[in-house]
Amino acid sequence: MYITPDTARELYALGFTYRHYARHPHRGMVYWCNGRETVLGGDVNDPLSPQEREIAARGMWLPSAVHLTEWLWDNDFVFSIVNTDGFFDVTCRDTVTDTLYQSKTPTLAVSLAAVVRKILKKRERPFDTKEKLVGICETNETSEVTQHE
Repeated sequence: MYITPDTARELYALGFTYRHYARHPHRGMVYWCNGRETVLGGDVNDPLSPQEREIAARGMWLPSAVHLTEWLWDNDFVFSIVNTDGFFDVTCRDTVTDTLYQSKTPTLAVSLAAVVRKILKKRERPFDTKEKLVGICETNETSEVTQHE
């Protein structure tokens, strides 16, 4: 599930960015464009059509629960998601500042967006500073090969 246009506007107003997805729109991403929600669809192996590229360029991206969890991970947060009695309890800790954030709502995307909103409001440090590499192998200090996703 993805967040609503109103929630997306609020996150963007607080400074939410995710450069990787802004630069690399792909099938399955949802955009608010011309007053309606549009999903980039079709065969995952085909390039985006000119119309889809236009939607991605002009529309407002509505991140999904998966995108929000990736944003947390890429910005050095550890988190747990627990579903109890129909509510998603998201507990999140910033591994840089050790600050704890929590949200509990009926849907996962809304709980994740609420945690991200709290993080952006507190703004203890910069976010979205890492370059996300896709399909590139590199070696780390121990000479092990790691795969970036």
